[in-house]
Amino acid sequence: MTSRNLTPTSLSITTVGAPSAKPPHRKPLPDHLPRTDVTIPPDVTACPDCGGASQDPGATTSEMLDWVPASVRVVRINRPKCACRACGTLHQAPALERVAEGCLATPGLIAHVLTSVNAG
Repeated sequence: MTSRNLTPTSLSITTVGAPSAKPPHRKPLPDHLPRTDVTIPPDVTACPDCGGASQDPGATTSEMLDWVPASVRVVRINRPKCACRACGTLHQAPALERVAEGCLATPGLIAHVLTSVNAG
């Protein structure tokens, strides 16, 4: 398993409300697939609303399927949350855009499938 930290320069921080307890709408991806972790850290260390100190209340983790020639892997995207102790707001980097809403495939996997269909 490889791990890399991304420092997105074009992503902005969004303020999120209280986390909602939505049940997962699909089964988790199989455990036997290799995983690569990507962490998108928030750009702020203090609350942009009130300037209060932030704490770490956890992270949002999502998974997408990716194609590596002759194999499939899971790319796990972690977005740590920062909570302001003074005003109680949560801040988090926005999620990466997906090929289609709710799609688990990365652009590399979609490109592979499309070229395989057209080549065969």
